[in-house]
Amino acid sequence: MKKVWPAVVIGVMVIGLSGWPASAQHRPMLGGMDQGPGMFMLLFKGAALTPDQETRVRAILAAHRANARDLMRQLRSAREGIVDKLVAPGSVAAGDLEPLRQQIIQLEEQLSQDRLGAALEIRALLTPDQLAKAQRVKDRVRELRAEMRALFEGTAQP
Repeated sequence: MKKVWPAVVIGVMVIGLSGWPASAQHRPMLGGMDQGPGMFMLLFKGAALTPDQETRVRAILAAHRANARDLMRQLRSAREGIVDKLVAPGSVAAGDLEPLRQQIIQLEEQLSQDRLGAALEIRALLTPDQLAKAQRVKDRVRELRAEMRALFEGTAQP
């Protein structure tokens, strides 16, 4: 059991870090809106969608869901492949992991493109008034996040 525990720790670290660089690269693309899984949809909910728009949004998300699930399955497999190589007997070099690392980068890019495509399809359904409402919600959420950061960092004014 003592020999397995370090392998588990390494595996968890690799899985956690393997997605970090790519996700950090993609944050500017969505303007930080991808910081929470429901944040993007929250903005559209704040835009007061009509029942027809809600139905169409659900259809758009359903259409993208199958592709996203497949990409996530492939990502999980590639990340597990890295862990398998890291904990296998014998030596391992960066070059041994490079093909899997490149596969992870490509899959994360495809996933990001798919998410952005869905977002653009949803955005196309909104009226100018709804976009303005979504903008106000986004601005308020950013203000609240800044207030929370200030509270936790000790810089808040009493």
